[in-house]
Amino acid sequence: MSNFIPKEGSNSIRGSFQTRFTNQSLEANNLDATQISQGLKSANLVNKIWDLNPVVGGPIIKDRMWFFGGYRHWGTYNNVAGSFKDASFTEKLYNCNKDASGNCTTEQNLFPVWHQSAAARLTTQVSAKNKVNLYYDWQFTEFGNCFVPSLLTAISACPEYKNIPQYIVQGSWSTPVSNRLLLEAGGTLTAQDFHGFRQPGVPETQFAVTERLPAAGMPSAWGSSTAYGANRSNQMNFRASASYVTGSHSTKVGFTLMHQWRYTTQEVNNSISLTLNNGLPFSLTEYATPIQFHETVNYNAGLFAQDQWTVKRLTMNYGVRLDFLKSVCRSAGHRGRTIHAGAPLRRHRERAELEGLRSAHRRRLRSVRQR
Repeated sequence: MSNFIPKEGSNSIRGSFQTRFTNQSLEANNLDATQISQGLKSANLVNKIWDLNPVVGGPIIKDRMWFFGGYRHWGTYNNVAGSFKDASFTEKLYNCNKDASGNCTTEQNLFPVWHQSAAARLTTQVSAKNKVNLYYDWQFTEFGNCFVPSLLTAISACPEYKNIPQYIVQGSWSTPVSNRLLLEAGGTLTAQDFHGFRQPGVPETQFAVTERLPAAGMPSAWGSSTAYGANRSNQMNFRASASYVTGSHSTKVGFTLMHQWRYTTQEVNNSISLTLNNGLPFSLTEYATPIQFHETVNYNAGLFAQDQWTVKRLTMNYGVRLDFLKSVCRSAGHRGRTIHAGAPLRRHRERAELEGLRSAHRRRLRSVRQR
């Protein structure tokens, strides 16, 4: 368990500002002629790294209401050694546009990751014995493509991941009824959606292709990805407690309650992925898309009571807790049934696509022989 004590505003306005930045102009390139002669045509490069973080806090109504807020924008853009952009996102076979020497002339792949976060806290002393905190934290993250950049995965096979939405809303209340009795309550909502989108320019009908025996310097995956889809979830947590404390005796009773759900989809392009072996079709996987999963924790609740007595050198601690859990996992399936009705037509289309790949491979072999 972690216990965080967040910052709050005060009766005076205070703030801070932090920033950092670097780019390719501030970095040395150690790619030399020996490495180039061994086939490495580009180095790992830091395109840019930045971080911008202002925060400020102060009074809205002196001695009664205060605010504290901050904003942060940060990210990293990197180039990966030996990784070059697809010449076209519509071609079935990967091509990076090569020169007469067989070197890729397409621009080096860029792997961008950037984040935004804005948080605000409002603290109100409603009365001498009642304090309310409200907190909101909004976040946005864009993983431009692959999580783990590598020359083995072309940009077309990397989903564009985004967090939409991503936020936390929280409220808490406390009141010292007397110098012995304290009442507390609070609630939190966390909403997330980690979604994988197609790269701009990748058509919906483009296959996800994997090559079992990629040529030196060439990727083993391209075309599209099998990881498109959403991972949407909500979680709500509530708590309340009453504490009674004297010099030698303390008692606390309360409850916790959690409700959450998650909705996941898998939306494979064209419902097909292909595996090649040295450029020729090797296997085909068909998905009953769009696949979806829906899981719900109706409630995960707990009732507790704890007590502590201290008599001279003897301290006794004891307590009791009751937990209640109910969850539902709906059977996995897919929306609609048209995939089965169209199966014969799809098989004909798959054969045509495979024959097209075979023909393209033969034409490529003939052009190589002619050279």
